[in-house]
Amino acid sequence: MTTISNNFGPPPYVDYDTNVYGQNGNSPAPAPGPSPSAPVTHNPVIYQVVNPLLIMINTMMHFVNLNATWILTVSQQMDQQNKLAEGAKEQAANLDGIITNMTDANAKQDVPPDVLQFCRDNNIVIQTDKGPMNIDDYLKSIGHPDGKGLDKEQMTRIQSALSATADQASNLSAQYQLKMQQYMSNYNNGISQISSFIKAISDAVSGVIRNF
Repeated sequence: MTTISNNFGPPPYVDYDTNVYGQNGNSPAPAPGPSPSAPVTHNPVIYQVVNPLLIMINTMMHFVNLNATWILTVSQQMDQQNKLAEGAKEQAANLDGIITNMTDANAKQDVPPDVLQFCRDNNIVIQTDKGPMNIDDYLKSIGHPDGKGLDKEQMTRIQSALSATADQASNLSAQYQLKMQQYMSNYNNGISQISSFIKAISDAVSGVIRNF
């Protein structure tokens, strides 16, 4: 008869309340925990005092800076439109002088080079029976790609396009002027509000000092 011996020892001791295991029936080791002599510490609570006036000052500073950026942008756009209007009026006046002297029905004149260059640089749109065209496309469409030998009607179309451009640029400049005035008003109001908040803080601090 063969005897099978148990070489594994007694079953482990299990404390089902703590789920801690022991061996050979011994009681389990106590669960690790803080030392009785260790001081109990608490995380400190940090309180931050928030001054609503300082928050308002910071908010108004962002508002003022934003309006300052808009003022600069609109000012640049207004300057561009003013330059365009001034240049278009000048070139339209040059053509008007040439057209005035074209008294003969068969008169032909060349478009001045500076007028051609201005039209190219500023993408002047000329209204034709075939639709809007730039200066080079228009000259090609009438068979004068070099701008030479135009009759009075053809010259008048270019002059009208320049006059229309000048009017449009002047209108845009006026609109930008109104926008800039609005942004300037917002900017000044923001500065005034900041000054009022700073004075309120100064008065509050002075009152606290007097009470000491």
